[in-house]
Amino acid sequence: MTKTLPLLFAVASVAIAPVAATATSRAAAPVERENGLSGSGNLFFLAAIAVVAAAVVLLPEDQPASP
Repeated sequence: MTKTLPLLFAVASVAIAPVAATATSRAAAPVERENGLSGSGNLFFLAAIAVVAAAVVLLPEDQPASP
């Protein structure tokens, strides 16, 4: 009997949780600006390409450690 009571409460809470979650409704918040970074995706993409190109140009070629 002592093990079945907590199991019964667990099953009941799992069954009731979705019903309780849909019972409350919230109003949507007004949106002033959708995204502060909108339009800067191209800038980040071009900056990443520039970093990779600079790494290819500036990093030394495959040289042996000792002459």
